Amino acid sequence: AAKPPLVVSVRFTAGTGDEAVLRTWCLSPAGVSDPDRELQDSDSEALPGNANDAINLAAAMAIHGTVKTRLGMVDARDGGVGWSRDPLLVRSASPTIIVEYVSAKGLDPSKVFGSEAGRNALAAGLNEGLNRLNRSAGQAEGNR
Repeated sequence: AAKPPLVVSVRFTAGTGDEAVLRTWCLSPAGVSDPDRELQDSDSEALPGNANDAINLAAAMAIHGTVKTRLGMVDARDGGVGWSRDPLLVRSASPTIIVEYVSAKGLDPSKVFGSEAGRNALAAGLNEGLNRLNRSAGQAEGNR
């Protein structure tokens, strides 16, 4: 059977902090809440996307690091990889992650990504992360 494609959503958010932050989200496993709220009864439900927990986490880890590096954010505050019950993640049966760039207070994200250099850096980071994920998956297949 063919594997479902990986969905990568990129979001740009105006922040309130003093520096930009990169965060990458994947669907919370059953029993884990979104970090921004208390545990709810619905959090104990396994969702269709939870069948992809392993690939979601592997994709988030691979892509987060390469995007952060390509954007020159290596020394910046790191929002890391986290769990979420974001509606996009909840509704997707395919492997899905969200890469979120949160700008520093007063800086419009379009100032960074409105330029060709900013868009190219983001694209290179996404591409490099996907290549890293594919190499890793290929090695895992070969070890079975």
